[in-house]
Amino acid sequence: MYLKGDLRRAYLNVSNEYLKEAEKLLKKEKGAKFEKLALKMDLLAIQDVLYRGKTKKALKKINELNVEKLDAYAYAQFCFLNCIVYKQKKDGHNESIWQQKLVKTGKSANFMKKMGLLFE
Repeated sequence: MYLKGDLRRAYLNVSNEYLKEAEKLLKKEKGAKFEKLALKMDLLAIQDVLYRGKTKKALKKINELNVEKLDAYAYAQFCFLNCIVYKQKKDGHNESIWQQKLVKTGKSANFMKKMGLLFE
């Protein structure tokens, strides 16, 4: 997140509540559109966990995702989240691998900008 301290925590708490509410609504729905939306919401939930600094928990959730069902943008976000995980773990080798995968998606510009803001 780009916010500092208590403001950041408050923002994350509110956004997390909206995610939980949306997940409850999605569970009532069926179909491929809703499955894709559910996967994107899972990615947002993982992002929230990472912004809170819970790297182990985020990595566990990342490994539980069905990557084959991600569309191009969601896969780019998946790569971005992996980059953040390994950057927080100070694992330059894996971070570099995921950055390369992110660049190959062709959708890396915004994600790289976000990463720069997160770790400045």
